[in-house]
Amino acid sequence: MTTAALDTNGWHEVEQTLTALELPPVPPTSDPQRLLGYVLHILPRYTEMEMMSTHLRLYSSTLEQDMEQIKSHVRLLTREAANEREKKQFLERYAAQVVKERNDLLHSRGSSKKKASAGASHFVWHNCCKKNTRHAMDLAPSILAFRGEKLQEATKQIESLQEEVRNQEQLRKELDFLLKKTQREHDSKVAAERKHIQQLEKQILQRSTLYSSLERKLYEVESMLARHDKTKDEELNVVSNRIEEAQTRIGGLEKENASLHEQVSGLSSDRDRLMELLEETTESKDMFAERIDELMGKCESLESEVEALRSEIDMLQTNDINDIRTQYAARIELLQKDNAANEQRLRQEVDRMKQELKKRDDAQAQTFSVHQSME
Repeated sequence: MTTAALDTNGWHEVEQTLTALELPPVPPTSDPQRLLGYVLHILPRYTEMEMMSTHLRLYSSTLEQDMEQIKSHVRLLTREAANEREKKQFLERYAAQVVKERNDLLHSRGSSKKKASAGASHFVWHNCCKKNTRHAMDLAPSILAFRGEKLQEATKQIESLQEEVRNQEQLRKELDFLLKKTQREHDSKVAAERKHIQQLEKQILQRSTLYSSLERKLYEVESMLARHDKTKDEELNVVSNRIEEAQTRIGGLEKENASLHEQVSGLSSDRDRLMELLEETTESKDMFAERIDELMGKCESLESEVEALRSEIDMLQTNDINDIRTQYAARIELLQKDNAANEQRLRQEVDRMKQELKKRDDAQAQTFSVHQSME
């Protein structure tokens, strides 16, 4: 009953400690921090309890040694008491023998001299002879009286030793009872603590397994993060390379843009020059048109002159007129050929100028479209 009460009190203290530490009675399997706190704060208590059990075990061994010493002392006292008992018995037998011899000497029917000499000490040893007090008593100490006093002292000493032996035996029995009780309580407490420590070791093993799995997962996560960082670094390197390429390309495009600006400025100057040339061409075209008009007027006047000459030829039917007509006809044909050649050359010149103007307009349109797309 006492062991169960002590065990209950111990578990109650453990529960109070766990409650004070804000930990459940059974450590959690999913919180390494709380498990660490449990191990750091609860296991030292069990270590202290184990040390206390070791201390109690050493104390019990010390008590056993003390009990062995007490037992040896009790055995020594027992032997001394036996020796004193033997001495008492010897003294009692010796005293009985002395008394018997004395009685024999006092009550013998020997000589009266012996009775007279023994009468003085006869009253000391025998109550039956103390009939009156008028007889003188032998008060001198004798060996027999000394032996009686020693016998009484030995008897008292033997009684005190026996009492001490009984007390020592009772003390030994109480110590044995207390030792067995303490041993039983200690064994039950150690068994409970050992069982609880085994449970804790099992839980710690589970936690270590959990820690190993968590460490493995942590290693996997770290390796994944390392791979992710490596991939990210590679991507950053690629992006930086692309940025450098883009910057290089932007520099080239800026240079190209500057060259295009120069080209645009050159094209603008060309455009201005072409506009001036166009104006000049338009003026020349107008001049050519006026000249063509003049040539057409001359052609018409020549045709009218030819018609007049033909009418004259028709009127004149003579050989001279025929000759003149032949000359005029040759002259007319020459004039027509010159007129056709002039018209053909003028048309070619106009076509060439139109093609040049068309090419320049197309080039300017392409330049303007490129400039607008770049802007």
